[in-house]
Formats: sequence, C-alpha cells, structure tokens
Amino acid sequence: WLKRLVSGRRGHRGAPARNSVRPLHLRREMKAPDHALPMEQFILGSWPVGLAWLAFAVVTAGTARNAYRHLLCYSRPDLQQHVLRIIMVGPLYAFSAALCLSMTEGGCFFVRSVRDIWEAVVIYSFLTLIIEYMGGEHLCLHSISQRDEAVPHLFPLNLCLKPIPTGSMIRLPKIGALQFVVGGHL
Repeated sequence: WLKRLVSGRRGHRGAPARNSVRPLHLRREMKAPDHALPMEQFILGSWPVGLAWLAFAVVTAGTARNAYRHLLCYSRPDLQQHVLRIIMVGPLYAFSAALCLSMTEGGCFFVRSVRDIWEAVVIYSFLTLIIEYMGGEHLCLHSISQRDEAVPHLFPLNLCLKPIPTGSMIRLPKIGALQFVVGGHL
C-alpha cells in the first residue's frame, strides 16, 4: 500500500491511488493566470490597507463589546481593571498595523513606540492580575514564606545559578516586568 502511494501506481481496480504523489517530471507546472497582479502591486496596493482597516474595525467592535460587558458586571475592580487594560491591546495592535500600512516607514516610528509602551504596560498588568487573583501580594508572600526550601532553577540554569529564595518569588518577577516596561520599547 505504501509503495503504491509513493510510486503513484494505480490503486484498487485500476482507479488512481488516492493521495498518490506524482514524480517531479510528471507534475504540471503551476502558472499564474494572466489577470493576476504581481506581488509588488498587491502588497503596495490598496487591498492590504483596506483589509487592515477592516480588521481594526472588527477587532474594535469585539473589544468594545467585551469591555462593555466587563463594565456592566464590574464586581471585582481589583481584577477587572487589569483585564480591561489587557483586552485593549487588540485594537491598539490592529490600529498600529493599519496606520503603519497607510503611512510611510518614517512616520510609523511613533506609532510603533506607543504600541510597544502599551505592550509593556499590559505585561505588567498581567503579572499584577495573576498576583491579585491569587489573593494579593501580601497573602502570596505570606504563603510562600512559610516554605523553607528555595526554588531551584530548571536544568541548564540549575548548574550555574543557585536556587531562588522563597522571599523573592514575587519581587523578582515584578522587577523583571518593570525593567521591560521601562526598557522594552527601546
């Protein structure tokens, strides 16, 4: 069965074998139709820009609905403010993509910088959301500090780095996220 499949021989009762692979010299060359646009004209044309703005409109509508539903049921402000920041990243990315396709390369620098700064804010908000979901920073520190042993690194790093003390299990990820917030867009 496998030999028939690879060689392209006929299958059962003379019918062509299903999923047969034809040898290279028997394959027909795929030729672009005469009415097809060259790739440069398609990329630099109006289709990508229009599609990007359409995607921005769809993402913004979905995010606005999601944000509205979160605001209607605003029962956990300690968590939902972070969720609202996180879901706003979709329209911002779609807007920056559509705007950068509509502008020249030089004008796109400011748009990308704003997008990168918001991405850093979202990463810090996600870390804060996780900590708040677990009961807040003080409760996490209290439950972690009751463990006596330090947390070892994964395999390659445990050979050269000493284990992380449990007291800094919240502080070190926050420092890393803040470093990304400050220096991630540079």
